[in-house]
Amino acid sequence: MDTLFDEETAVEHLGAGRYGAVASARWGAYVGPNGGYLAALVLNAFTDTVNEPGRRVRSISLHYLEPPAFGPLEIDVSVERAGRSMTSLTGRLRQGGRAKVLATAAFSSDRRSPAFQDATMPSVPPPPELPLRSTGEAVEGRAGTTGVGGDGPAEGLEIVQVMGGGLQSGEPADIAAWVRLTEPRPLDALLAAVYVDGWYPALSVRIPEPVPAPTVDLTIHFRQHLPPDGADPTTPYLLRLLSRVAADGFVEEDAELWSPSGMLLVQSRQLEVVLRG
Repeated sequence: MDTLFDEETAVEHLGAGRYGAVASARWGAYVGPNGGYLAALVLNAFTDTVNEPGRRVRSISLHYLEPPAFGPLEIDVSVERAGRSMTSLTGRLRQGGRAKVLATAAFSSDRRSPAFQDATMPSVPPPPELPLRSTGEAVEGRAGTTGVGGDGPAEGLEIVQVMGGGLQSGEPADIAAWVRLTEPRPLDALLAAVYVDGWYPALSVRIPEPVPAPTVDLTIHFRQHLPPDGADPTTPYLLRLLSRVAADGFVEEDAELWSPSGMLLVQSRQLEVVLRG
């Protein structure tokens, strides 16, 4: 059974590599639709284009040219190369005849290789026992449901902060929270793309003033099969955000998405432009 999230990230194949979609106002950010949400829309079009069992997304990179408005969008997809084990694609999200987002992606089947994980999940309290809330209902927790300059938690997410300082506290820009959708739905690449960009920027903790930080570019690496073993549609995941350098009006932000058992599932990095009045 499709969820509201599935409806909000749906794409319609229009033929000749073109897809239609509708950007939902539930996934808003400072100047329009959230960047992770737009990534999910583009990724859905890429996935439909590849349409090969066992060949899943490994990486997607997006450059945000200008914010689209909520409402109808078009996504143009081109397969640049389809090899024996990997497919490379490019795409353009358009609105009103203007390109809004440029994207590239790599899909691949599993390959034989060494396997290890030296990364360690932050030591945080376990996921809270919270019932799923209805759309628009406030959630208990440090992050709440409002962010900084419109760059806060998206309406469709339930987020409870468990590491790092509060907004404008001046503490290091290193924060973590348990996150999940407000409706039961297994984790997949579309939902993971929304998670890594669904909270307020880590920068919002480090500096003493509320400053919007829209995304310039976003790259997401999908490191494991999703959903992980043992997960169910209500499982929360740990999202960690870290920024180390802000200079010349830009700041980087690294994101990690962890399973409750300590498996690193997804990594991302984005460059944000710091808007100051």
